[in-house]
Amino acid sequence: MSYESISVAKDGTNIPIFSSGQAMYSKYAPLRDAEKFVETEENNQSGFYLVCGIGSGIHIQSLRKKFPDVKIVAVEFSPKDIDFLDKHFKIKNLANIHSFQIATIENLKKIFLSIYNPILDGDFKFLPLRSWVNNNNKEFEVIKETIQQGLDEIASDISTQAHFGKIWHRNILQNLIFLGNNDIKTKLPKIENFQGAVIVAPGPSINQSIEYLEKSNKYIIATDTALPILLKRKIPIHAVVTIDAQIVSRQHFLCKIPKDILLIADLCANPATVKKFHNIGSSILFVRNNHPLCNLINEYFSNFNLNLSFLYSGAGTVTISALDFAIKTGFTNIEILGADFSYLKTCAYGKGSYFEDRFDNKSNRLDSSEKKNLDLFFRQPLKEIEKDTFATNNLIAYKKSLEEYIFQMKGIFTSNSNNKINSYTFQKTKFEPFYIFNPNKQQVDSFFSWYIDGLEKHTDWAKVSILPLMAWNNKKNSKKMSFFSLVKLAYYQTVGYTSKHGK
Repeated sequence: MSYESISVAKDGTNIPIFSSGQAMYSKYAPLRDAEKFVETEENNQSGFYLVCGIGSGIHIQSLRKKFPDVKIVAVEFSPKDIDFLDKHFKIKNLANIHSFQIATIENLKKIFLSIYNPILDGDFKFLPLRSWVNNNNKEFEVIKETIQQGLDEIASDISTQAHFGKIWHRNILQNLIFLGNNDIKTKLPKIENFQGAVIVAPGPSINQSIEYLEKSNKYIIATDTALPILLKRKIPIHAVVTIDAQIVSRQHFLCKIPKDILLIADLCANPATVKKFHNIGSSILFVRNNHPLCNLINEYFSNFNLNLSFLYSGAGTVTISALDFAIKTGFTNIEILGADFSYLKTCAYGKGSYFEDRFDNKSNRLDSSEKKNLDLFFRQPLKEIEKDTFATNNLIAYKKSLEEYIFQMKGIFTSNSNNKINSYTFQKTKFEPFYIFNPNKQQVDSFFSWYIDGLEKHTDWAKVSILPLMAWNNKKNSKKMSFFSLVKLAYYQTVGYTSKHGK
């Protein structure tokens, strides 16, 4: 514990004493200390403050008094410190009264990432209490490192939103309109008919697993990039998962597709893919990620007893989404093939991927397919992770994300055949039922009327739903736009996307 006891200051205020014997505040005028804590802070009514050290909470009360509308997270070393302070100063009650979030070093990153949104909250400000830092030097260094990791993740997320925000928003609206205007066939796998599931990713090692797949009696779930690889080898596929919003993802589906393949499509996915599967008579199962508009749609349609099931994608890889689908639909014995997240020598993907056709069709003497493949190979800095095997930082992050997901889902590694096939056993866990989301036109129209009205009135829930779109708009404009201008622009874009379809 950081704290040892309680003392009474000259003005009668109870103050905490650190284990070192030092008082957290002045022993003469602690309330004056609390006021000095925020004296140098600029009078800005927006922002996010991280306070190191909670103590009796009087300095946090001063911060809240000066800045009524900022977000505040206050961190302590351990749950024991929180219990000690709550016993003597009722800090949990103070947190409710003065609207600040209590964190410990252990859960700080999770809380920080869940609360702080730069677009909504403004600048991040670090405000450590000097006496607390003096008595918790090592812990303070851990906090700084943790926050830096959190800020890096947020920056990466904002960068992704700024890149994809517009296309995500458009795809979600177009897919929802498509759902309302068409009768969609859908189904869930009958797991009792199979001896498990196989997730097929497009890594180079898939070339060595084709014979195994040809004889498989398991439910085969392909990622979108792996689909053409398997179809060219005439491998029977039961389902394919796509989460990519970009138009380039459509190239995975240019080949002839059997209509008995189930398409599992994120609501953000490219609408052209959805339309192709619908036109050939395939079943389609829509799912969602954590995009705020997807979450809002799910919340709204729950009023009609319709739910949009969530699929986890980790750092953004469809392989995890495919595995998440298999687990949540009840499969316990699952194999993963081709999830290399690395390049083998100069081979980036399995033979037969859309890259192969794309490069071969455009190959010429001055710009050969080999050169195009090497350009793909070296598009980001490479690291040699083992002999003849290379990976980028993104691929390493994807692999780590998959491993963390398997650990979280308590997957037990059961066998490995020459690094080609990884087999896992997952415990049967109670999940929310996997829902079939199939609203009718009237329900979809009512959502758009409600949603556009919310945007027009600048409701909080509507503003949250357009944060990725606002990040995109902010990046694309040379001049920094005000929050109001970003909301207004997002409103007109939403009206434009929906009015083209008769809404």
